[in-house]
Amino acid sequence: MENRFKFRVWDKAMGRMGEVEKIEFALGNNPTQIVAHYGNGDKWGDSPDNLILMQCTGLKDKNGTLIFEGDVLIHDFDEENPEPVVWDKDGFYVGLKGKEDGCPLASHINHRFFTINGVYENNTVIIGNIHANPESMKGE
Repeated sequence: MENRFKFRVWDKAMGRMGEVEKIEFALGNNPTQIVAHYGNGDKWGDSPDNLILMQCTGLKDKNGTLIFEGDVLIHDFDEENPEPVVWDKDGFYVGLKGKEDGCPLASHINHRFFTINGVYENNTVIIGNIHANPESMKGE
């Protein structure tokens, strides 16, 4: 989980995803600017109000792609129901949209938490992101 503290941003105005280079803070621990690199080589600093910050889980899908908050996943055991990665006070989880799977690690009835043992890494593929590809969430 060496990438646990990587971040990316969704630029709401430009409709693009960027990799965060730095987050600048002012007095009072409020971020004042986030500087990100975008796929076309642009480097841009903007107010946090205009960006959606997403943290890396530190895990990878079965193709070796890092999983970030906001990614939409499908699982080998349930390819019909894509699920978003969400951050909660207890950690990252994948929403189950009202299904219960009996996961002993879940502290929320309708959510399954990421585990470090590789269960998700071996059975999960990223199919999009809730910001860049909202259509990847069927039925929402």
